[in-house]
Amino acid sequence: MSVSFNIYQSEVLMQLFVEGPTWDGNLVSKSQRDALVDQGFADRWNGWNFLTQEGIVAAVAGGLAARHWFDKRWYKKASRRPRYARPA
Repeated sequence: MSVSFNIYQSEVLMQLFVEGPTWDGNLVSKSQRDALVDQGFADRWNGWNFLTQEGIVAAVAGGLAARHWFDKRWYKKASRRPRYARPA
């Protein structure tokens, strides 16, 4: 059973993006995780939950939209330029 929610306000999307693969027992919401899996943004394996390529793209977009959240970890990670990027 999946839950309808705004993916860019998903705490599970933020958690998997910021913390990386996360054990089932440490997820903030299994219903949000199930919705992410149903929509192809996350996957599960052997008790671990992680983002798919589409999930990473959504997480970067969501992180940039989350700059006004109290918890700034999502925004900071999404807005960071890769080390190998050259200035324009």
